[in-house]
Amino acid sequence: MPYWSFFHRAQEALNNAQWQKAEKWLTKAHKQEKHPLAQEYLLYVWLMQNKWQPIKSFFQNQDTPLESIGLYVKYWYLWYQETWLSLEPCLYQMIACDNIFVRLFALFRLHRYHKKPIDEFLNQKNFLEGIATTREEEKRASRYRQTLNDPLFTFTPDAKYKEDFLDVLLLREGSEIWDFFKHLPQKILAPLTHDPRILWELARLAFEHKDYAQCEKWLKKLESLGFSGSLIWYHLGHVSAAQKKWFQAGLWYEKAIEKGLDTPTVWKNLAILSLEQGYLKEASTYLKESLRLKRDPEIIYALAIVNLKRRKYIQAYELLRRCLAYEEVREMAQSQIDALKRFLREKAS
Repeated sequence: MPYWSFFHRAQEALNNAQWQKAEKWLTKAHKQEKHPLAQEYLLYVWLMQNKWQPIKSFFQNQDTPLESIGLYVKYWYLWYQETWLSLEPCLYQMIACDNIFVRLFALFRLHRYHKKPIDEFLNQKNFLEGIATTREEEKRASRYRQTLNDPLFTFTPDAKYKEDFLDVLLLREGSEIWDFFKHLPQKILAPLTHDPRILWELARLAFEHKDYAQCEKWLKKLESLGFSGSLIWYHLGHVSAAQKKWFQAGLWYEKAIEKGLDTPTVWKNLAILSLEQGYLKEASTYLKESLRLKRDPEIIYALAIVNLKRRKYIQAYELLRRCLAYEEVREMAQSQIDALKRFLREKAS
């Protein structure tokens, strides 16, 4: 009988989605055989089992570069940690990887989620060729190639592999995805909702299709899985706002800010909620916070209108004058300036 290394035994377990067995053999391959890929596939096995703590511990103490499947895990770890600015550089690093599955996953993720052009990569010689260590990687790489050749290509996910369902979310578009997940048998759907990556996408789909109760349920489950609170509370604010529950939406946005979220959009949303409830002073404060982070002409114009409603005509006039420098709001600003001048003349006479 031929000798099988620990890593080869782990490969067989990986091919059969036997994650605990694969973890055992990979641990031995890493510690005893010093196999160069054992640690990276150990990270992957932890990802398959939703073991985020050992993944976090590895990346906090990482002292060796990743070259293969570990980059795939790194991308999802950065996503899980909400380190958004690091996601795109990680994808470009993945595209340079020899592992064809990792490379093509990064290509689709860049295109679909980061809205980046990908033709320059597809035009490179041998870009669609590379190595794959497991049958699952070969299957997913083949799936990506087929989608590149035929955007309408569809496939049936294997219930044993939750990554298949991630590929459904990555490769398909339109209402068909929501219909697909809505009609999944509960015995298949339930285990998927223990993975924050899939659960996040399902919550997004539910929101897009106005199933706000389901969206809220999944967002709250995300929090129970240890996903960072700020992003969840921010989107719970969206859910409440979509249902015109202004007060509750405001509470969610404020909780997100307390958790550390500080973006132009969250302040703008709070301003919109305040305006819906007639709170002009609060709306003014929130718009100023949004402008602190981003010089958005539409926010400058909105702040000018709020000042007009508060009868702060000098401040409103100065803001409207600033708007004249921006083409997208110039015409509206000039119209408001003309109306303000007429109003002040009539008031003076």
